Amino acid sequence: DSFLPQPIEDSGVELYNGTARAIQIIYGIDSVIFGTGYRYTFPFLPQYINSSVATTDVNSSPHPRPIVTDGTHLRSLWLDLFYIEEPTLGFINMNMGIQSFRYPEYEAVALAKVWSGTAFLPSQDELWRQHKAHVEELGGYGKHFQFVSNERSNEIFKFLLGWLNNAAFRYGGRTVGVLSLSLLEGVTNCRIDVRSMVSVLSKSSCLPISVGD
Repeated sequence: DSFLPQPIEDSGVELYNGTARAIQIIYGIDSVIFGTGYRYTFPFLPQYINSSVATTDVNSSPHPRPIVTDGTHLRSLWLDLFYIEEPTLGFINMNMGIQSFRYPEYEAVALAKVWSGTAFLPSQDELWRQHKAHVEELGGYGKHFQFVSNERSNEIFKFLLGWLNNAAFRYGGRTVGVLSLSLLEGVTNCRIDVRSMVSVLSKSSCLPISVGD
């Protein structure tokens, strides 16, 4: 929480437990590294990096649509998972605030099912419509964009559960297990309406995606 006022090699770091009372002083410190955060970058995908697009620019449409701009967030992804313009490109575990193991497991199943042709995406127009609505809901892009609240996380779990298990029933493949009964509560009331989404996914505009496309 604070440094004692001497040269660092002769000083210490005073730790607090959230109150005004110090709980520990650590001595013998050689150096201090400040972890001030990270930026997204994919140097192996240079065609999807465009630093000329401002964070506040939510309407421009350079081609190809960038995924990375200033590094604080990712854009042009449906559910932060599928690249909308080329859904054979996917990203896992790109969010903050999520359940670090279960959330990407669901994402991986979604990628595997779509890429194997046992689940189908909505049309590209529908993917963009949903993405733009999410951008508007969050007040634009920025480092907050990758944060997923508990409420949002549960909504996405519910949606993936309905979408992927419906696909398994119709096209075959594995089903997705339920995290807990509490995640099933209020499915019809969550912001991502599972029933309407399944309806969208079942329309003829939903085309199979394969790695070879």
